[in-house]
Amino acid sequence: MLLSALLIWSLFVGLTGVAGWQDMLTHGPTDPDSVMRLAQIKDLLAGQSFFDATQYRMNAPFGLEMHWSRLIDVPIAALVLLGNALLGAEYGVPFALTVWPTIVLLAVLLTLAILAREVGGTRAVLPCMVFTLACPRIAAFMPGQIDHHNVQILLCLAVATCVVTSRRVPQMAGAAGVIVPLSLSVGMETAVYALICCAWFPCLWILKGHEAAEQMASFSISLFCTTGLLMAGLLIPVSGFSAQCDVLSFAYAPALMAGALGLYVLAKTVGPSGRRPVRLAAISALAAICILSIASVAPDCLKGPYASLATDLRPIWFDHIPETWNLVRVWHEDVHTALVLYPYFASAIACGGWAVWTLSRRSAREMDGLIFVLVMLTAGAALGVFQVRALTGAAFLAIPIFAVFAACVHELITVKARTPGVLAVWLLAWMMGTNAPWLAVARLVAAEPSSHYASNGCRLAEGLATLNNSPPGVVINSFVVGPWIAAFSEHGAVSGPYHRNEGGISSAHRILTAEPEAARRLIASRGGRYLAWCKDDRLFEANSIGLVATIESGLVPDWLEPLGIHTHEGLRLYEVRRSKVPTDAYSAATERPVGQDTPVPPKPQ
Repeated sequence: MLLSALLIWSLFVGLTGVAGWQDMLTHGPTDPDSVMRLAQIKDLLAGQSFFDATQYRMNAPFGLEMHWSRLIDVPIAALVLLGNALLGAEYGVPFALTVWPTIVLLAVLLTLAILAREVGGTRAVLPCMVFTLACPRIAAFMPGQIDHHNVQILLCLAVATCVVTSRRVPQMAGAAGVIVPLSLSVGMETAVYALICCAWFPCLWILKGHEAAEQMASFSISLFCTTGLLMAGLLIPVSGFSAQCDVLSFAYAPALMAGALGLYVLAKTVGPSGRRPVRLAAISALAAICILSIASVAPDCLKGPYASLATDLRPIWFDHIPETWNLVRVWHEDVHTALVLYPYFASAIACGGWAVWTLSRRSAREMDGLIFVLVMLTAGAALGVFQVRALTGAAFLAIPIFAVFAACVHELITVKARTPGVLAVWLLAWMMGTNAPWLAVARLVAAEPSSHYASNGCRLAEGLATLNNSPPGVVINSFVVGPWIAAFSEHGAVSGPYHRNEGGISSAHRILTAEPEAARRLIASRGGRYLAWCKDDRLFEANSIGLVATIESGLVPDWLEPLGIHTHEGLRLYEVRRSKVPTDAYSAATERPVGQDTPVPPKPQ
């Protein structure tokens, strides 16, 4: 098991490591979230407090309180320091960008190997390792991917492994209770898997009674203690007692701790004679208490982490983020991705259903664990119908399902005669696990899309080099460019692709699409010194006589001075000539930004 994981990991590193290292040296990350994470890490290394989550070069000049966890920043920052010590100061960041995703991948492979063995026996381990390398979301572990998504994949798989293993070792349920709040503190994208895990042990207790009481008690007490420790040691020092929907906060923590404490009490007080209807009623009442707790503290959070997102922000930003698209939008906008992803999950669920049916006929011990993984996979796939980014974590839950299916088919081959029909089914099982049929169909039907974030196509490296030769100032920018300005310059970006930056996004969009004279006044009120956008940002579509559309047509206002050489696909950069703008307007920028009510305090020196 360990050997197969190491072999597959070595193969992946050999295929991607050298090229990835060169890319990190020359270009850096191409994913905006990874770039923004790099900006956070640089600030942490420069002396910003661990408990200060504000990104001061975003939503400039006021700053943006990020909702990301510092738990991811620390190990990557340690790798930067290690790279500095081993290779030199200029190589620390590329070293961390290259090494971190591969470390997480190794942990994922080991976790998957254990999970596959638990639900499908030793025969499922090798196909599980091979299928991981062919997973449609394996790009989450490519060099440069330092956002939190690959860590969330690891934590989801770790939860599943702990739950499945707890049928043999009840204490492993306690490990699951530690990982669930940890995954929520990293990001609320794992909420559906955390909810399934929290419901699984009570469901087992309802069905099996005292037999499952030890597992539920171990899980619940760990969940209670870990949530309390995270709140006291991390979340309260960062954001206080606020009830925020996009992080593990006081919107959810009281309900989570109350539910955990209730489960522990039930596991310890209801004896073997407790009837199933009584157990069902007790769990139902506890679930109602948890829901009422969230409803009383933050009722909007019952609608999801984006419940407070302004409706006018959707058409100018949210609807243009590919990872937030639903199945219908993906099918219309990106047929290739739709064909690669959605049939893959449909096949995995079908294979999982067949495997459960096959194992149940033999009363196999692995059936409970397989059902749990299949439930997690089905929930993730269902959520992915409404928002495609949910499929990133679900893709790795499909891997052990395919592996169990392949192991079951292999067992049929060893029992029955190796007829052409049986061998064809075995070959089909391996092909589905590697997603080969749907990859072939996707390539025949549609071309593979390019990145929706044009980091290299916009030639940001060259543009930012030009910008960095100019005095620091506030950049009125399109949201695509924002993370790169924050990470690779001393300037401040107004707009960035983050839902907490509503004021910055709407302000920059309003300025860039306003008619030139109106834009000039708005730039002054924001304290803007520079303008930046990419050719393909679609800003000219919002207003055919707006500032961007006017400039793209070749009519540059006399109060703007071009910076650098503007090519057809390159970054557009302009500096505002302050002599052409009323000076009294700049004083307003220190009071309140356009589209935001409360300014963020300035960064402490």
